[in-house]
Amino acid sequence: MKAKMKRRFVLCMGAILLTGTLAAQTPVPEWQAGVDKVKSLVKDNPDQASEEAGELLKGKNKKNVELVTSIARVYLDAGKLTEAEAYLEKARKAVLAAGAELTAARKEAAAVLEQRIQSELRDLDMHKVRFAIDFGEKEPGPDGCDAVRFLMSANTGEDLKPIARIASGGELARIMLALKNVLAEDDGIDSLVFDEVDTGVSGRAAQKVAEKLAQVSRRKQVLCVTHLPQLAAMADTHFSVEKGESKGRTFTHVILLDREARKAELKALGVFDDVYTVSVRDNDRCEELFDALSRYAVEGPHYFDDDAYTDMPEKELVAEVIREKALLYMRDEIPHGIAVVVERFKERPGTDLVDIDVNIYCERESHKGMVIGKGGAMLKKIASAARTDCEEFLGCRVNLQCWVKVKADWRDNEFMLNNFGFKQQPNR
Repeated sequence: MKAKMKRRFVLCMGAILLTGTLAAQTPVPEWQAGVDKVKSLVKDNPDQASEEAGELLKGKNKKNVELVTSIARVYLDAGKLTEAEAYLEKARKAVLAAGAELTAARKEAAAVLEQRIQSELRDLDMHKVRFAIDFGEKEPGPDGCDAVRFLMSANTGEDLKPIARIASGGELARIMLALKNVLAEDDGIDSLVFDEVDTGVSGRAAQKVAEKLAQVSRRKQVLCVTHLPQLAAMADTHFSVEKGESKGRTFTHVILLDREARKAELKALGVFDDVYTVSVRDNDRCEELFDALSRYAVEGPHYFDDDAYTDMPEKELVAEVIREKALLYMRDEIPHGIAVVVERFKERPGTDLVDIDVNIYCERESHKGMVIGKGGAMLKKIASAARTDCEEFLGCRVNLQCWVKVKADWRDNEFMLNNFGFKQQPNR
């Protein structure tokens, strides 16, 4: 406890010293000498004072609010109210001009921010939500002349209204996640804390929130307080946080969970019959999972020959191999929003060579760049590994050509899901 208090004291002292240093080094405005000259002339030589003031306010200084206000104060202190009012009017116009410039810059940035937030909301399964930034006018102040509001429409056909008035708990949680994710890219903050970001969220929406948090955690440290298994399952590290009382005081107990404790906590959420931790790579506890699955398996007819290992066409096998390699090599950078479609599968007559053309689809332009990689390095790595596997199970040489394309939100489009082979056609 003493160590913590000492460090806190040092940090506070550092802030005080830093403040004092900055104050001591604050430069005097270059125009201050001119204002002092006007002040020395205003009573005895008002005409020359007016000329000096006019010279000061030429060029870029014409909109310098601080300078104009300083000159107005000189005349006000000298009892020359008419001149003071004239300069205050100039100051007012300068304020409005500066405010107009700030408003224009804000609106330009707002247009970009709206698109980014809208994209994030689509990722969070909020496809019908419209998000907009509204600008109103207010009295000029240190923060400009704008009264800015965030508006949204939750359903098709509804008007845009302030978020705080119409957003439900689940909607508000996801909107805040979207805002934090976008704004955190440029704020220099390395850690983000989400307390109950899953409020009012369940099912598919909860899974989308979990995927988004996992994506953010690749760039930032993310601390999340949650009761949802979808979110908890995405975490790399788990802590149990408990509140208790001792000797009449409330305290919080934080425990780092080991593997067995993590399983117990996940099971305590009441969603799973049981929880198993396995590693296929290390062949750790796989048999335990197989034994558990066998209790749920239902014995059925023997439909296939003993030497048949799949009923999938060769084209679908190739697509799955390529998708597997993409997810394997990009697991830390891209969500599971990749689809692979074999456009051409043709054997060359008289040779043991098969030409295969493949399209790799992702949901965002930013994901496309990740799949291709710098100078095409990632795409080449994926294609090379996939070609080796394809040659093994096809029993021939393979000429594999891969292209990366964008199909926005394909996972939420029934037609695209069918087209990519993720849902059965009615006639199959």
